[in-house]
Amino acid sequence: MAAEIIWSPEARQDLLEIASFVASDSPAHALALTQKIEKAVEDLAPFPFVGHPLPGRKLAHLRHITVFNYCIIYRPGVERISVVAVIHGARRLLKALYGRPTD
Repeated sequence: MAAEIIWSPEARQDLLEIASFVASDSPAHALALTQKIEKAVEDLAPFPFVGHPLPGRKLAHLRHITVFNYCIIYRPGVERISVVAVIHGARRLLKALYGRPTD
C-alpha cells in the first residue's frame, strides 16, 4: 500500500512562490516545473525512503529529492509522507527550514 502524501502549508506556499517567480519569465515553464515537482512527490508514495537523508543529526529524520534546481524535503513514513519544504538548491538548508515544523 502506498503512503499518503501530506503537504505542509509552508511547502505549498513554497511551490506557489516558485511558480510565481518562474511565471514572471515563462508561464508555461512555471506550469511544467510545478507539475514535475508534484509528480516527483507523488512518485514517493510507494517508495517513501528513496530520497537521500539530510546531513546532520538534527535533520537526520528528513530526506530529500531534487527536481531541477529545487530540493523537496520530506519526512518519510510507511503510512504517511509529509512534505516539509520545496527550496532552491542555492539556499542555505538550515536557514530555509528554520521555524518550520519538521517532526
